[in-house]
Amino acid sequence: MARHLSERLDEDAKVIIVGYQPAFIEAASEMFGPERVRVVDMDKENIGRTVYGITIADGETDFETMVKDVSFGVVTGSSFVNATYSEVERSFQKKFNVPFFVFGTSGAAPAVFRGVGRWCPESK
Repeated sequence: MARHLSERLDEDAKVIIVGYQPAFIEAASEMFGPERVRVVDMDKENIGRTVYGITIADGETDFETMVKDVSFGVVTGSSFVNATYSEVERSFQKKFNVPFFVFGTSGAAPAVFRGVGRWCPESK
C-alpha cells in the first residue's frame, strides 16, 4: 500500500488512513515518516494510542480537521459497513477536494457502484 501511494504522490505529500489498519499504518510510517501520516478511527480503544509514531485520532471529531491537511486519503471498505462512508466521501470530494481510494474486500463492490477508486492487494 505504501509503495502504491509513493508512486502516486509528491515527496512531501501527507496521507490520511481512515480506519485502524496496523499493517498499513506501519508501512506508511516507514515509507513517508510518521509526521506525514494521519490516522482516524471510530473505535474508542484505538483513539489516543500511538502506533508506529502516529497518534490515532477520533474519526468523529478530528476527521475533517485532518482531511484539510492532507494530499490523499486511504479509506477502509468497512466505512460502507458502519454507515460512515457517505460522510467520508462528502468531506474528501465536495468539501476539501482531496483524492482518495477505498481499500479492502468489503469496499470492492460499493466503490465500483459509487465510481470511486479502490485498491486491494488481493484482487486485480
